Order: sequence, then C-alpha cells, then structure tokens
Amino acid sequence: WRMITQEKAQVIVMTTKEVERGRNKCIRYWPPEGESKEYGAYTLLNAKENDFRDYTWRQFVITKESDPPYKQIIYHHHFKVWPDHGVPSDPGGVLNFLHEINECQRSLKNPGPVIV
Repeated sequence: WRMITQEKAQVIVMTTKEVERGRNKCIRYWPPEGESKEYGAYTLLNAKENDFRDYTWRQFVITKESDPPYKQIIYHHHFKVWPDHGVPSDPGGVLNFLHEINECQRSLKNPGPVIV
C-alpha cells in the first residue's frame, strides 16, 4: 500500500484468481466488503463491491494517520476468468474489462499510474 500511496495510484488491476485448481495463486490483499484491515501504517476499508460475470469491481478507501492525514479512494478491478497459463476464451470479456478500466482512469482528476 506504500507504493500505491507513494505513486498516487487510484486504479489497481488484478488478472488472476485467488485460487485455481485448488492452489493458491494470490494472497488476498484487501479485507471483505464493509470491513477494514490495517497494513502497517495504512488502514484499508473495502467500501463497496460490485460483482459482474467476468470481473469484480471494488472501491477501497486507504487512510494513514500522518501530518497531514492521508485519505485516498482506490478502484480495484479484478478480472476473474483469466486462466492460469492460458488466455480467456471470450475476447469480448477482456475488451469490456479494459473499457471499464479506461473509463475509470479517465474519470479521475489526477489518477496516477494504473497498477497491474
């Protein structure tokens, strides 16, 4: 989360499943919807989730007790159907996902880099 705040990134893209074929592929780095979790000096709130067929969209709020206090909204786009060691069977799903990411990035005033 330090890198996210340092680079002032507001959009995160995740293209892996958490578990595939019974194997952990990614450690969940965010709390469940409506909950907060501390990551070192940062507190992350998972404020909202919207689940779609191929992806999940989340809105996080990251804060840090500092002088001045830090608070930032982060948009997390999680593509859930990209197979390990393969490519998605439906290119339309990938294109829709990319469109959503681009629209989100364009809608932000100073979005910083997209973190993938």
